[in-house]
Amino acid sequence: MKIFITGDTHHDLTEIIEMYDAITSPDTPEGIPHVDHFDYLIHCGDYKKDAFDLSKKLGLPAVCVFGNCDDVWEADFDILDTPAGSIAVTHGHVEDVNNTHDGLYALAEDQGCNCVCYGHTHIPVCGEENGYLIINPGSPSRPLDGTKGSCAVLTADESGYKGELVYYQTLLDAREAGKTDAPEDNDSGEKERPAPKKTGGFGGFLRKIFNYSDGQ
Repeated sequence: MKIFITGDTHHDLTEIIEMYDAITSPDTPEGIPHVDHFDYLIHCGDYKKDAFDLSKKLGLPAVCVFGNCDDVWEADFDILDTPAGSIAVTHGHVEDVNNTHDGLYALAEDQGCNCVCYGHTHIPVCGEENGYLIINPGSPSRPLDGTKGSCAVLTADESGYKGELVYYQTLLDAREAGKTDAPEDNDSGEKERPAPKKTGGFGGFLRKIFNYSDGQ
């Protein structure tokens, strides 16, 4: 099962659609994982309407929740069952994720899940914590981690989970690397050849890959 994860879009779907198109393109840029087809969209809140709009645009069933910007302050979560286990989806404001992940662990334990996807902080996370896979896709439109935005890709099969963060800057770098400068006239009247273009560096931006399966 292939799952596309986002959240905190805040009524701006421009970057997240660009990232989805890049990931699913036959010519996926270097540094971005290629996925032929996604099975589900997870949207971690702010705003829930964005999840419905994005679900329609991408043609994917959505698992989504309300966030604080939806003015919902009681617990709201959803569960997605996968071959690797069950994923709890929440926004995180009720669980106080700005200060602790204890509420995420409690939610996962209560609901029998081995993975939790959340949002709210606008800071991406992908890794094992307290025996659970914890994923925050960050925000594609209002990032707070010093990048240009992010999302996450999750594979769930019988062997476990494989999660990866995808950064919008990687797509921008690939576009910049593909540009060519038009030649300019020099004093002799000859066309001046452009200097070799420096390729965009992908290594300067965090890209975490996490492999997780039950028992590890």
